Amino acid sequence: MLPILGTWDVDLKTPIGTLHAVYVFTETEGAVTGTRRLIPQDC
Repeated sequence: MLPILGTWDVDLKTPIGTLHAVYVFTETEGAVTGTRRLIPQDC
């Protein structure tokens, strides 16, 4: 299994705030594909 495969639940810290994102990486027919979902933060 490739180390990148799976679900990554991350907080991306920027100078103007933090973005919460969930990345899902899967392997299909030898190629790694990924999706991203940004999670809205309460203001």
